Amino acid sequence: MSAETVVAPETEEAGAQAGARSRRRDAFLVALTKLAASVFVLATGFRALSDDDYARTVIAQQFAVAPSLDPTGTSWLPFPFWLTGTVMAVAGPDLLVGRVLAFALGIGGAVLVFVAARWMGVERRGALLGACLAAVFPYSAWLGVAALPESWTAALVVLAAASTVSDVPGRKVLGAVAILVATLCRYETWPVAAGIAAFGAWDFLKHRRVSGAAAAALAVAGPLAWMLHGLAHHDDALFFVQRVADYRRAVGADTAGLLARIVGFPMRFVRFEPELVLALVLAVVAHQKLGAGAELRRFARPAALFVLMLVVLVVAESRGGAPTHHNERALLAAWLLGTLVLGQAIAAGHARFSVSSRRRWAAGLLAVALFGALAIRPFNRRDSFIDRAAEIDVGRAARTLAGPTERVAIVTDDFGFFAVRAGLARPGAAAVLDDHDPRKQRTDDMFTPERLGEELRSYGAGWLVLPRKRSAIAEKFGTVTFENERFLLVKIELPE
Repeated sequence: MSAETVVAPETEEAGAQAGARSRRRDAFLVALTKLAASVFVLATGFRALSDDDYARTVIAQQFAVAPSLDPTGTSWLPFPFWLTGTVMAVAGPDLLVGRVLAFALGIGGAVLVFVAARWMGVERRGALLGACLAAVFPYSAWLGVAALPESWTAALVVLAAASTVSDVPGRKVLGAVAILVATLCRYETWPVAAGIAAFGAWDFLKHRRVSGAAAAALAVAGPLAWMLHGLAHHDDALFFVQRVADYRRAVGADTAGLLARIVGFPMRFVRFEPELVLALVLAVVAHQKLGAGAELRRFARPAALFVLMLVVLVVAESRGGAPTHHNERALLAAWLLGTLVLGQAIAAGHARFSVSSRRRWAAGLLAVALFGALAIRPFNRRDSFIDRAAEIDVGRAARTLAGPTERVAIVTDDFGFFAVRAGLARPGAAAVLDDHDPRKQRTDDMFTPERLGEELRSYGAGWLVLPRKRSAIAEKFGTVTFENERFLLVKIELPE
């Protein structure tokens, strides 16, 4: 009789089913953690990172009414509008639909991060801990409820990076599909896509794996398609680079010197999530010194991809092509990967180290996290988050009071008109009298009765949204039917 242990098929099947149940349970715990983090963020009053949130909502509302391959005609990539606009076409164009979708996508992205950890071979406890940490650190929590694509796009990037570690052909193809979608959402994903394509090509040339060739082709399909679109419709394959640079110059975002631009993104990586990054550095150094560094080598390829992304971001900023505000959000995917490394390091340390070593290890992690929280975060300067409750309020009032065919003219002192339009939720009804585009020359006579009257007649507007401080002008054009702390809604009564 053989000395080898023979495992009955029934036992193998039962083990596989138990493993699947365990993974589902862990994924549910991650989703529950993200749900709790998202509810907490909303309870603190956070609603939007910037006016981009509302601008994106308005474009999705327009897509729901009139779909197009390029919903914006600008440098913004199209997939987020295809997704949100399609949902709005079914569920309605209300701002709440976009917010609920963003909430759900944030939870889905958290689960994808957990899946990525398992694809990279992270043990169960490490994957669960890392994914839960990824769900709750500040920028992940904020972006997880914002009507922006950063949260779930970053999760797709992490999943795609994880696919380069796995030997399962299907995962490589799924990872390439993930990066394909991501490259149609955010530009910082493009260097990662290039790296994944290179790994796929290497797998094909060295091992003759068809999955490698498929992954390489899918990874670059999004950027190539967008550049071909630029060539066909804008006469320039890289039209988006110049548009971003022009806008940054117009708003004065390029005043920093060259050295400040070069170190900007590496510094942001540390400054904006100091607790996470300092704990991560300690974890990696400690594991190397204790001879357990091999357990972290599974992250080598994904880490290399994110280093490539960081290098490209540095080059882009040095040339004026980086994001205009809240630049640090482009680093979300790298932070997410960092939480998985940290989760694996903690789990491995708990398993390998003695009780006294565990205590020192835990004390060290706590010390560096507290140092980051108390010595770095309080002095961290970032762009403030936006509060557009009053704009949304007056927009919703206009939606209720204005007839289905009446146009609503909107005047605001800044980019708040996007939030008014998002609250109005009638893409064809809004007429913005001043879009505050810094690339355009503006005049100071917008609020003279004669000029405003001409504008209202030319748009055929029946209603007017106006800042409260312009109440004297409002009385010249009709009756105030709604007001809040910042805005008036006027029923226009112009003489013939």
